[in-house]
Amino acid sequence: MTLAVWNAPVADAAVSGLASAADRDRWDLRHLRPEACAAAVLKEQVDVALVPTTMALQGAEGFDVIPGVAVSSWKYPFARILLREGLRGPGAPTLACDRRAVLEQFAARVALREHYSIDPELAPYDAPTPGQLLDGDESAALLTSTDLHALPDTGRREDGGLVMDLGQEWFELTGYPMVWGLFVAREDTLDPERTAALRDRLQASVEHRPAWVEQAQHPALEAFFREDLRLRYDDLVVASLTELKHYLFYESVLDDVPAFTFAPLPEEEGKKEGRREKAWGE
Repeated sequence: MTLAVWNAPVADAAVSGLASAADRDRWDLRHLRPEACAAAVLKEQVDVALVPTTMALQGAEGFDVIPGVAVSSWKYPFARILLREGLRGPGAPTLACDRRAVLEQFAARVALREHYSIDPELAPYDAPTPGQLLDGDESAALLTSTDLHALPDTGRREDGGLVMDLGQEWFELTGYPMVWGLFVAREDTLDPERTAALRDRLQASVEHRPAWVEQAQHPALEAFFREDLRLRYDDLVVASLTELKHYLFYESVLDDVPAFTFAPLPEEEGKKEGRREKAWGE
């Protein structure tokens, strides 16, 4: 089975159960940009892809979600909001950002508006480095990178600015962890046995948490792996997805509030999973 996953530490952790499995030769991993993962599964270049949650929701009618697994977190060191003048700056700042980071853009706008009454106008850049956004003239910046050494520390800056963790802002707004990505296949392309095998291997990834922490190359990444990264599709994920769906609908990003369909499981497991999803409101 071929899987497309993000070229990012969070994705490496999420699929670590595949890389260490006894049947690891069965799993062909391809590392791509998040938006390229979605394109790869749609173009039938891979069987399954880890895709940003907004893309999974927008393509819900054509996707089957792998049950039982999701990438969520309480904090997210890979996405930080910089307000150059802190919370006392303009109520409608210009927010410099990477145009490819669609989920992060949306979450940042919602968090700033709902939490701080700040309604930013996006100023998208084409594949910028964090340094380019930091050097820009915009009054705010959404900084996204897998290189944590390139991002400023969270908290107050000596120049009066404020840097915030986007994942923490979502949690403080909603009370739930932000769901960054879901594993999806094209609709009706996986049989129950392959779905169950993939789910089991992905769920086993969390057993490698001590290795994630040991291999982390930055203190913020070490803390993220130890305390914040979650890999289960559970009731907290469903609640967070519900909040995200409602905001996407309110902002007219979605025409309706879609319900996911899940890739099939063997009959008895499928009945059990279906009862659980119904109880969670999906």
